[in-house]
Amino acid sequence: MVSTTSQYALRALLALARLPKGEPALGRQLAAREGIPHNYRAKILKELNSAGIVSATRGIGGGYRLERDPARLRLVDIVDLFDKARIRDECLLDGLHLCSDTTPCAAHHAWRHVKFTYQSFLERTTLATLVGDEPASPLVCALERRP
Repeated sequence: MVSTTSQYALRALLALARLPKGEPALGRQLAAREGIPHNYRAKILKELNSAGIVSATRGIGGGYRLERDPARLRLVDIVDLFDKARIRDECLLDGLHLCSDTTPCAAHHAWRHVKFTYQSFLERTTLATLVGDEPASPLVCALERRP
């Protein structure tokens, strides 16, 4: 449900969050370790730097550092940087039709539940939850129990 760019950004941030606080990672090493192609690496790190999520330092001892507390960095904050139209109000079956409770398509009610669950997951889950530094919300725990 998230773009490839968002997936790579999440992987890069998870790798940075797992480092000792303040320790930098070189962009090319981070990309190689996380399997992020070069063309994505530059775009992602530039956007994360512009958003104040990471900082970049040149020279010896330089690299990228996580600037935001992982416990306060929600997944929605990351995904929204790269997926502007993450959840559209358009119909699942016909992108030109705007579904509503009064004019639903055949999938409207079930799809509305999926969109709500997805949005809730992104809003409630922090980077620290994925790293394992804080307890997961009941929603995250329920999703992890599914086969």
